[in-house]
Amino acid sequence: MAIFKDTQGTLNKLNTLPLDKEKNLQKLVEDNLMEVLELRFLATEYTTTFGGRIDTLAVDIVDPETGKLQLSESSTAIPIPNSSQQPYEYSNFHR
Repeated sequence: MAIFKDTQGTLNKLNTLPLDKEKNLQKLVEDNLMEVLELRFLATEYTTTFGGRIDTLAVDIVDPETGKLQLSESSTAIPIPNSSQQPYEYSNFHR
């Protein structure tokens, strides 16, 4: 997906950064969670009690009183492999 910069009403396409490995994408996102998504990083490659793994675990800090848990799956593949199964697996984590 292209990303654009608004320069006085004119959109200019930004150069993309090729990532050769999913781990590189995951690290880039985790290193910038606070700046880009206002999320506080908690863990990487978190192993769940039901045998699954969450790439990135974070908490929403917009409202610290009700900070919501955020789960992130990193993938450079399109479509994301097993993407239809992952929400179900994550719901087991929340129980």
